[in-house]
Amino acid sequence: NSISSIIGNYGRLSTNLNIRTAPNKTALSVGIHFQNARFKILDEESYDTEEGYSTWYKVEIIEYGCDAKGNLGCGKNNPSDSDEGWVNA
Repeated sequence: NSISSIIGNYGRLSTNLNIRTAPNKTALSVGIHFQNARFKILDEESYDTEEGYSTWYKVEIIEYGCDAKGNLGCGKNNPSDSDEGWVNA
């Protein structure tokens, strides 16, 4: 299936992004990662919502980026931010 071909791929964040504990927008944020952070896709979950189809990826951050607005610098936003969690595609 098409999902298995996505898992294991790498990418970069196109903007600053919340990483969440579960694949939905109400799940607890466990960190923010910055634009251009490099990640590996560990899992995928897709489902229908009232707003339309939603796809989430479980990612592992493997290289840090820099704040999209430029005022928070580069690296980790906060030392306690998780390097693994769910992001909205």
